[in-house]
Amino acid sequence: MLEELTMLEPFNSVYWHMLSQQYVNNDDYNNALQAIDYALAIDPKSTNMLVTKAQILYDMNQDREKARSMMREVLLEDPDNALANHTLAAMLALDGNTEGALAIIRNYLKEHPGDKEAIDHLLTIGNREVDNEELNRYFKSGALSTEQEWVAWADTFYQREQYQACADILLCRLYNTDSLFDWTQLLESLYRCGRYSEVVELYRKYVLRVRDISGLSLSLPDALIMVLSLLREGYQNAAKELADFIVNYNISDINPYEKRLVAIGVQSVLRNILEAIDSSHDVPLSSIDPFA
Repeated sequence: MLEELTMLEPFNSVYWHMLSQQYVNNDDYNNALQAIDYALAIDPKSTNMLVTKAQILYDMNQDREKARSMMREVLLEDPDNALANHTLAAMLALDGNTEGALAIIRNYLKEHPGDKEAIDHLLTIGNREVDNEELNRYFKSGALSTEQEWVAWADTFYQREQYQACADILLCRLYNTDSLFDWTQLLESLYRCGRYSEVVELYRKYVLRVRDISGLSLSLPDALIMVLSLLREGYQNAAKELADFIVNYNISDINPYEKRLVAIGVQSVLRNILEAIDSSHDVPLSSIDPFA
């Protein structure tokens, strides 16, 4: 269809650009490059088309230096161009130049702190000090206003098993509002990253300091993660106290039945942990940890 449109209107640069992008989607980079060259012959100053050509050259591994140079030229003319900033940063990160990628994104974020795609790039690179600083600036920008939006954003990383980014997004929301309606993804992500001390800190700050933990919306699997983290950090007595509480918790009213089955499983794991603690042996976490 696009090929026919370019034949009907051969001087329409938009059709050639769309055709090039479709060739890219089909991994046909040679035809994609030819189509974008036609588009640029018609509209040589189009920044979006220059970005597309640079991406094609980069993905073809034909001339990556030229691709990066094209992006820098676009940014000299249009430093606020979001697509060019994101593309150059991605190229540098893929080349292993994470410092260069961070510099590009942070410079862009100075003027555009509410650009979520730029924050996504930072989180993918994974410099936690930078991530936390920019996440806090992003929060203050008000780009995302509701907790549901933050949780949905974190979930995009959770689904890709990028647990560090997921945890940092949710921690930013939690520490800026002092509330979180669902702890499971946060606690699991921290645990899977080996950030056990942060789970312990959350336990101290949000569980031990309240009289009624029912208002925290913690699930039994959340409590299990806290017990496991306490053990990994050497707080055996605190782990035993929490495990005792969960094992003796009446789960008969938990519905639907699928959640009750999960609760039964959690209590079973915790009974094994309590048995190991009471026998004065080291708790065999490697064999009973459901996240191992």
